[in-house]
This record gives sequence, C-alpha cells and structure tokens, in this order.
Amino acid sequence: MPTMPPRFRPPGWAPPAKRADPFYTSKRWRELRAYVLKRDGGICQRCGRPGARLVHHVIERKDGGSDHPDNLEAVHTACHSAAHPTKGGRHD
Repeated sequence: MPTMPPRFRPPGWAPPAKRADPFYTSKRWRELRAYVLKRDGGICQRCGRPGARLVHHVIERKDGGSDHPDNLEAVHTACHSAAHPTKGGRHD
C-alpha cells in the first residue's frame, strides 16, 4: 500500500504569524515605557552605558512578572538580546 503524500501546502505558504501582545501597542505601555526611560535617565541598567532605548521586564510577564515600574528597566538592544538569547524577537 502506498504511503500518504505530505500535506499539500501551496507555494508561499507559511504558518500563521504569532500575534503580538496588544499591551505593547497600548497607551498604558507607552506611558510606562516613557516613565521608565526617563526614570533611568537613558542609562542601560545592564551595562551602565547611556543610550538605552528599550524597556525590559526583569521578571517576564509569562513567568508572573508584573508591568509595575519596579519590574521594568531601561536597556540597550544588545543587552536585551543577551537577556533573551533564544527569543529572537523584541518588544520595547
């Protein structure tokens, strides 16, 4: 008996994109982000150099971390990537 052919996928097919968390486009996040960047003076809390543009959750939301400013810190893109080596994505 012949084996089943692989499931047909038309040219250009790709799995559905992971939906971004709507929180990161909300007014609340923009306000929190601006507050944390100002509070930290644009200094990366990981390496101590100026120019931080991202805001990082110290304890990730998926691990029970909150969006409270005490759980947020300003970081550089490279420092954020180092904190999440397997994530491959970015949220600021």
